[in-house]
Amino acid sequence: MRASFSAIRAFVAVAQSKSFTRAANALNLSQSAVSHQVSKLEDLLGKKVFIREGRSIKLTELGEIYFHQVQSALNRLEEAEAQVTGATPSTLKILAQHSFLSYFITPRIATFLNHNPDISLEFDARTARDEAKKGEFDVVIGSWPPPHGYTIGYSHHNLWRPICNPDAVNTEAIAGNLQEVFAQRLITFENGYDWNLWSDANNLIYEPEKLQFYRQIYSGIATASAVSGTGIALSCPPLYSHYLETGKVKLIPSRPFRLPWGDIHISWPTQVASSRPQRLFVEWFISELDDLGIDNP
Repeated sequence: MRASFSAIRAFVAVAQSKSFTRAANALNLSQSAVSHQVSKLEDLLGKKVFIREGRSIKLTELGEIYFHQVQSALNRLEEAEAQVTGATPSTLKILAQHSFLSYFITPRIATFLNHNPDISLEFDARTARDEAKKGEFDVVIGSWPPPHGYTIGYSHHNLWRPICNPDAVNTEAIAGNLQEVFAQRLITFENGYDWNLWSDANNLIYEPEKLQFYRQIYSGIATASAVSGTGIALSCPPLYSHYLETGKVKLIPSRPFRLPWGDIHISWPTQVASSRPQRLFVEWFISELDDLGIDNP
């Protein structure tokens, strides 16, 4: 007996989103219906494909193997259809928050394009998700909630830390006394609230009226300002990792914190079956985030 397409579709949605709730929303099904389809698949295979630990879900070793085989089969099916129909190279329309597109995706996108020459990417960088129309994009990436008609499929939890240009700030002196950070020019993208959260996380005395702020509106520009030597900014790995790898910034050792709205969400149209280009891009993007090696508990 073979697994039904409904069961496979439910399995793939849960594996991609790592959540029965998000998978159910994406498929426009109830959570119990998705769970039932996955259970039917596990009964057929005679093995568990997911490990459920409270609210955490991850693939078992068998589940990983099965997921990659299923993805490969779906990709081959779409490639065969494209050859028979004479379809032209696929274009994937992606809405990405400006900061993440500029400072995380752009320095890395060549690897995706080199491995997938048949896929064309069309990016639109915006700062407000409300501008996105239903069905306008295949993938939406940003820290905002998903636009109407889109469902979050994956979330990456960011931790924020102070960064600076090592030629402009004596990081060794600060490392010995974090309170000395407040003697420097502080770059803020939340009108000082970001530094308030960092101060609380490190049990420091925060007196904003005595501080020298350089105000920006976006976290990406705040990060770039720190790189240029303007001052110290709070940043997260997707924004500072490229600069850290090239030695343009240093981290100031301290206890990191989470911004309530500082995570990255990947969304796609609700009730629309994922395409091969969409699956490949989302897998690549998640892999790049995971390769940072930190901040996604």
